[in-house]
Amino acid sequence: MKVVVLLVISTLLGYATAQVGTVFETSGGRHPEQVQVATHFDSNGVLGNVHLLQRRPTDHTKIQIQLQGLNSLPGNNQYGLYITEFAACFDQANPCSPAAIGNTFNPDGLNISRAGYAEQCRSNHSECAVGDLTTRHGPLTANDSNTLVEYRDFNLPVVGSRSVVGRAMVLRRLDNDENLACGNNDIPTNARILVGVFSRAFSGEITIAHPRYDYIDYTKNENTIIMLDLERIDGGPANIPTLGWQLQRGFADDTCSRLDAVLGHRPVAAGDSSVTCSRTEHRTCPLGALTTKCGPLSLVNNRIRAMCTDNQLGLVSFSTLDRLVVSITDSSSTILECVQLNEHLPAGAYVNFRFNRVLVNLVFSQLSPKEPTYYRTYVIGLNEEASNIVVYDGDNPDLTTCTNLGNVLDRPGSIAVSNPNTSDQYRIGDLGPKIGGVEGRRHLRNHGLSSAIPLTGSVNILDKPIAVLRQDGSVWGCGIVEDYYNAPYEAPREVFDYLDIWRPPTPWRPPTP
Repeated sequence: MKVVVLLVISTLLGYATAQVGTVFETSGGRHPEQVQVATHFDSNGVLGNVHLLQRRPTDHTKIQIQLQGLNSLPGNNQYGLYITEFAACFDQANPCSPAAIGNTFNPDGLNISRAGYAEQCRSNHSECAVGDLTTRHGPLTANDSNTLVEYRDFNLPVVGSRSVVGRAMVLRRLDNDENLACGNNDIPTNARILVGVFSRAFSGEITIAHPRYDYIDYTKNENTIIMLDLERIDGGPANIPTLGWQLQRGFADDTCSRLDAVLGHRPVAAGDSSVTCSRTEHRTCPLGALTTKCGPLSLVNNRIRAMCTDNQLGLVSFSTLDRLVVSITDSSSTILECVQLNEHLPAGAYVNFRFNRVLVNLVFSQLSPKEPTYYRTYVIGLNEEASNIVVYDGDNPDLTTCTNLGNVLDRPGSIAVSNPNTSDQYRIGDLGPKIGGVEGRRHLRNHGLSSAIPLTGSVNILDKPIAVLRQDGSVWGCGIVEDYYNAPYEAPREVFDYLDIWRPPTPWRPPTP
């Protein structure tokens, strides 16, 4: 049952850009965990998912590909899938270009242009570049509108230092090597997650995640995933091609004057002393040198979106995570903003209030900033008067008279866009359409997932006033979205039951002889 629930959550991550989830489970005490990575494509007319499932670090990986729209792409009906060195930044003009995502991921440094490479690769997967899925398994063909295939791969790790998590997967036209669409691997669910919330020069958050497995050796060598999603709000320039970012020790305040130097080096092995720190080679880099390891940030139309795979940072090797700060600097090294990093916990919330003969009971839970929010609704006693359920941004609401609720909750400067296929056309506070709709209904009893009901980040629904509206827009009844961590003894059992299935699995041990 856990696998089914978690698989649904992973496959429903339908962001406008590509998203990935990772699933962990114990199974009868025999397999310590299984890891599933699901990449979502939604660009250039290509829509669908690619799932990678590996039961153990030493096991093969199962690849399941389901893509729509290949039959409408240019080319000779032959397309290839590859995993590349870097993640794609979808705010760039050409996020899937080789200049943006790098070459085919080849951590073993194999000569893929050598004579006989293709034949050796097909017969022995260890002779292939890790990211070269097409040579191992053959091209994808678009005979109809829906392409569905499945492979077994013996050289596609989703754990360890050679992991493909945190990199881009690209669909390539084989007759001219043009990249047509791509998607990113996202943050693993079972991970140590640090979050920093920006609120002065920018609005948004940075997330740093390091997977945690029962296999300690793999955990130490695992890649660290860094994701940044910001919107500029201080009125400064809307477009800056190059910004620096770095990881430091210290305390983040309004002046950013209490920061130490950029985090320095770990001991460098003797054989690595001649290696130059670069975007592809991190071994000799200072730990906090994100600009060099991940590339500079770009501010485009007031937006920064970046993702990086750091194969050196390794959060589990830190003796303490206290006092870690991320700062963003301009070309003159002036700090635009700095934020403190704090370890993230799953978020849970609930709503419980009555008015007239109406009962409103809602439960929400979100595992990490990039995961969708699970919701469960139990609303009874409505009639034709009801039009919506809305969360507001007021800090001092009067719940007796349902006044001083503020404005409908949303990001600063956001404009609702019409997209009938997602819930993105609604403001953050417009809950009704996201949880099944209340207009014209007497009861609302359902559950599901939404990527547009945040419980974390700089703008979220926790501790905010919530109201049921009439058809004329007036407030019918109101309450508060309670943060259950602040009042755990009052939280409904459903919150704890739901979050309980996401706790890290119990470490597996071999049976005693």
